[in-house]
Amino acid sequence: MSLSAIINAGQSALIAAQTQMSVASTNITNASTEGYTTKTASTATTTVSGQAVGVAVTAIGNQISAALQAEVMSAASEARYDETLAAYLETALTALGTTSSGAPLEEAMTALSDALAEAVSDGGTTSATAAVADALAVWAETLNTTAADLEAVARTVESDLAKSVDSVNALLQTLDTLNDQITAATAAGRSTADLLDSQRSALEELSGYLDIASYTASSGDLYIYSADGQALLTSTPRTLSYDAAGGIAIDGEDVGTKLGGGSIGALLELHDTVLPGLQDELDSLAVTVMEAVNAAANAASPVPAPATLTSAGTLDAAAAFAGSGTLAVLLTDGDGVVTGSAEIDLAGLSTYQDLVDALDAVSGVSASLDGDGRLTLAADDGTSGLVLAGDGTVDADGRSLAHHLGVNSLLQGSGAADMAVAESLETQGVPLAQAAATATGETALVAGDTTGLQALWTSVDTEQDFPASGALAATEATPITRIASLIDSLADRTATASDTAEASAAMLEALATSFDNTYGVNVDEETAKLVVLEQSYESAAQILATAQEMFDSLIAMMQ
Repeated sequence: MSLSAIINAGQSALIAAQTQMSVASTNITNASTEGYTTKTASTATTTVSGQAVGVAVTAIGNQISAALQAEVMSAASEARYDETLAAYLETALTALGTTSSGAPLEEAMTALSDALAEAVSDGGTTSATAAVADALAVWAETLNTTAADLEAVARTVESDLAKSVDSVNALLQTLDTLNDQITAATAAGRSTADLLDSQRSALEELSGYLDIASYTASSGDLYIYSADGQALLTSTPRTLSYDAAGGIAIDGEDVGTKLGGGSIGALLELHDTVLPGLQDELDSLAVTVMEAVNAAANAASPVPAPATLTSAGTLDAAAAFAGSGTLAVLLTDGDGVVTGSAEIDLAGLSTYQDLVDALDAVSGVSASLDGDGRLTLAADDGTSGLVLAGDGTVDADGRSLAHHLGVNSLLQGSGAADMAVAESLETQGVPLAQAAATATGETALVAGDTTGLQALWTSVDTEQDFPASGALAATEATPITRIASLIDSLADRTATASDTAEASAAMLEALATSFDNTYGVNVDEETAKLVVLEQSYESAAQILATAQEMFDSLIAMMQ
């Protein structure tokens, strides 16, 4: 071998060892850097005319298992989905409380039942009925607060959805930039190992927001799609947007529920299904209890009876009226004795205006609709009490006319959010008694009679027909039982979601550990490698030193 060949071989070995040492040192320095994978410098023998003349570093990089990377990404998506769902269910459960620690709804309903029982026992005294009014107000306020808490959870979900969409857009922009950088580095023959690490980290972060699939095109660009085929990044990144009313869109095109998995999938499920279902359950509870309480209250009257009765709802005078049976309109004095009585055949009325006219035709009574459509009945002398009785019903729901109109109602509202004590409760008090007679000269309302209060107590203490709502099936249950079912159902879902989140987090951790063990930096191995490379470097340096000595000897011989 010629002297020049020896020098070339030593030089190439020195450079290769130096490069490998640099790579090993970089590995050790970045051992704790998230997303960094161990790099290796690949070498190959340099040959000239079939003869080995040295060694050269051919590439710096690593070989990552695409299958393992895909498993990690899928596990990240599942873990974030389960984590997000469990966290928000826990927040919603906090708003409702738990049956074991005393949920506010349970406490408010129990307090209302107890107040009614006490009022019946005390014979409807002023203080006892005042306690009933207070308990009704607390029940309504508890419904309001619970509904507001659930609404706050929904608003937070919307906020997190908007932030998540912004994060996805930023990640897609980052990955698009990395595409350009990787393509440029490949064309220039530079290492892309660190860029590929950044790409993998961004992909894993993106998979935490939604299910994705990706592949590298022949051009070297990474293409990304949602799990159901929505293009997210091809030659350019697409832009996601979120609107609480319209949902998620890609480049302005609504994609509905096509984006799933990850935190975004969980947030969409919470926003579109879970939280509306809980609100539906709460509204159903509120309305069913209101209807039962009002049905009992509308069938009774304060004692003494009020001189004016006003409907809780509004009426359309021209709308069709469908009634049956007989309505008894009673005028009573301060002792509850009937001073005037009239019967109206409800089946003979065709419109609500007919009803108003029939009521107005009763001697001693005036009836009218105000500008808002509220019906007002008033005793002409301003002192007589008014009582509605009889066996008449309206519509197919079988309500009495008083219930249909909301006369003497205790609660009003369309759901939990706007539930409130009725205006008539504040102006007239709690209905105490049901009319005991309808004929003139007979006593209709007796002081101390608590038949109305007993009916109210029964309405909150016995089974009612609760319709299907949210995740709850239709059933006959007491209000307390229905509240327990609502809370326990959410508690069960929360516990299941929490267990699932723990399992998916453990799976992600196991896969991430497997990835790190396979591709992460082992400092001990890299340190040992440095020792070996230093020895190789010293050997190469010794070759060059020997060649220098040989060259010096050759020069001396020639002189």
